[in-house]
Amino acid sequence: MTFSGGLDSNGVGVEIENVDFSQPNSGLQQVLEQLLSRASPLRVLEAGCGSCTQIQLPEDRWVVGIDISEEQLDRNDKLDEKIVGDLQTYDLLKNSYDLVICWDVLEHLDDPGAAVDRMANALNEGGLLVLAAPHPWSFKGMVTRLTPHRMHVWFYRYFIGDKQAGVNGRGPFPTPMAKEMFPGQLVNRSEMLGLKQVLLYSYKGPVEAYVAERNVLYRGFSYGMKILSTLLSRGRWDTSHSDFFLVFSKV
Repeated sequence: MTFSGGLDSNGVGVEIENVDFSQPNSGLQQVLEQLLSRASPLRVLEAGCGSCTQIQLPEDRWVVGIDISEEQLDRNDKLDEKIVGDLQTYDLLKNSYDLVICWDVLEHLDDPGAAVDRMANALNEGGLLVLAAPHPWSFKGMVTRLTPHRMHVWFYRYFIGDKQAGVNGRGPFPTPMAKEMFPGQLVNRSEMLGLKQVLLYSYKGPVEAYVAERNVLYRGFSYGMKILSTLLSRGRWDTSHSDFFLVFSKV
């Protein structure tokens, strides 16, 4: 896959080439490596980072993590600097980061738009913003929006097998999925903030794949929803694509 990317250090447009999305996270990694090779050393913000980092970063980088949970920050050993704060209200330093990563966070916020505003403001010119989240219009996303949080905890404990789910600061966390985190809303808002869309990609995430493999009834129902949604939308909507990521560059 080849497509137009962000800007190099001289403000010149960059074309992203030969990206393989057969493994979505690996494809995203390839995109970032092509773009970030032009900006070193990297200053990175992990926004709502929790206890782990999702993107493999070069050794020559400084990683700042912000999260509302000090306990989650203490579990993350990839951070060089830690900020206890709410991404929706914390005033991040302007024009301070080459890369901002916000992974599986926006769906948990009551005001994701405010968080996006602050992350965009924190980006350097030519910097990249990576947003990853469950797709609200996927089968998984619709079930999540229509069921109470206690059902999510039950699902993780007794279906996924995580007996510690929902205790001691562990997920799943409340998931309001405010409309401001829907992909179209994020694209529109980011454009108003002076960001250029580099990539929007939806795919079957690991939880969706795990559940479909484990439960034949779920697999059959999910497949039926996939066929129906694809037919009704003429191929534009697939409910089995449970997750998405967006990449923007600051121009």
